[in-house]
Amino acid sequence: MNLKMEEASWSVDLPAPKQHSKWEAFVVIAPAIFMANLDTSIVNVSLPAIAKTYNTSLGGPIEWVVIAYLTIIASLLLPAGWLSDRMGRKRLWITGLTVFTFGSISCGFAPTLLVLIVARGLQGAGAAFIFSIAPAILSDAFPAHERGKAAGVNAVTVALGSSTGPLLGGLLTQFLNWRWIFLINLPLVCMAVLLAYRLQGTAKTTKPQKSDQGGALLLAVMLGTLVVGLSFGESWGWLSPRLIAALTMSLGALIGLVLVERRVAAPILDASLFRQRAFFASILSLLLFHLAVFSVNVLLPFYLENLRSFPPGQVGLLLIPVPLTLAVVAPLTGRFSDRFGSASLTAGGLGIVFLGMLFLSQLDAHSSLWDIEWRLLLMGIGQAAFISPNNGAILKSSPRTKYGIAGGMLAASRVVGQSMSVSLASAVFAGFGGMAASRHLQTSGLPADTIQQAQQVFLRGLHVAFIVSAVIAVLGVIVTLGRGREEQTIHMLHDE
Repeated sequence: MNLKMEEASWSVDLPAPKQHSKWEAFVVIAPAIFMANLDTSIVNVSLPAIAKTYNTSLGGPIEWVVIAYLTIIASLLLPAGWLSDRMGRKRLWITGLTVFTFGSISCGFAPTLLVLIVARGLQGAGAAFIFSIAPAILSDAFPAHERGKAAGVNAVTVALGSSTGPLLGGLLTQFLNWRWIFLINLPLVCMAVLLAYRLQGTAKTTKPQKSDQGGALLLAVMLGTLVVGLSFGESWGWLSPRLIAALTMSLGALIGLVLVERRVAAPILDASLFRQRAFFASILSLLLFHLAVFSVNVLLPFYLENLRSFPPGQVGLLLIPVPLTLAVVAPLTGRFSDRFGSASLTAGGLGIVFLGMLFLSQLDAHSSLWDIEWRLLLMGIGQAAFISPNNGAILKSSPRTKYGIAGGMLAASRVVGQSMSVSLASAVFAGFGGMAASRHLQTSGLPADTIQQAQQVFLRGLHVAFIVSAVIAVLGVIVTLGRGREEQTIHMLHDE
């Protein structure tokens, strides 16, 4: 009863804005979502060429070309979503696209590495608005009983952008120049800006209130320093002063954020959302999901390139089954979740991820291509079974006046989970000797017995890392099973 009354109070704050059609909304956001996800993955394969241009080594400052993008995204996701609830989606959506465009052009013509890093930060600022506002635009357009479908079709664009990045980046770098990995955005962003002017239903969804500038700053510091610390943990050392300082600053900002948000009328981190078990469990499940599955993106390229000696181009093709399966299956699981609920699907998806991780931990130095591919197909099915229903549950359990905040939290959980996965997978892999063995395997002229020993150590580190990820997936299953009954209640409340 209390839940029903709280939801009802959320839904009558302001009259609903004029709605654009649901498929028009998807067409409007699709180019921007594809582009922002493309730029998350397209740079990695081009880092050696970028380092050569600026006469620097791999590692050190060159890593900031990747980290700057992710750090700024993490810092601004929640503020961007919060602002969109107060200033309207359309204005901030176009602002994000404009900033992303300027950042892309600056990256493509950057004369120095420092300029490139700053320009990547600008790209990240624009991408933060894209990532956080896109779910809100879909939520404005799709009715509550079709949020799973909305999350499913959006997952197609995300998967295509993420999977295209490494392949397109390699081709552009090889046949043109690495600068084209940024300039290729211009046709897409022009299309996205033109489509953005077709957006409707972008009126303010909350009454004007004093902005939470202190909360926004503390939140940005907390997430930004956390992502930086997690990203550099392995290279800095897990007990290094720099890492301890970054994590201490993140913890201090979190404590300050909790204290500040208690005194603000319209807090940027809205605690009322977390008081709903369905919302909290879905966000936590999403964090655990990315913490588990992203280890495949981190470690499997080492296995394919350093242990199996596959060329980079073939590695990119071998990794396609996961995003391709996700793109095909995610819309179906989204529709199923709208009809039958999401708890069983998300728990089942994480269960399949658990099995996939266990099977990946059985790969050896002589596994056939089919042995690799069917495991990746299984991982793709598990991810598709989880993402659409879970993201749909997050949006279903959010009031209309807080779609922007919910979208920001959804995207922040993904970024933080992936950053944590990079750190955890790398730490476990290195801790069991896998990183050192990987470097040995790249050395030419080693005796056969030394190579065999290095392969065994490498595989031990890989297997343990994947088993740890499998355990995390089980934790996700436990969390997601705890929300089923309450989610059904919220679903009925939206329909009313």
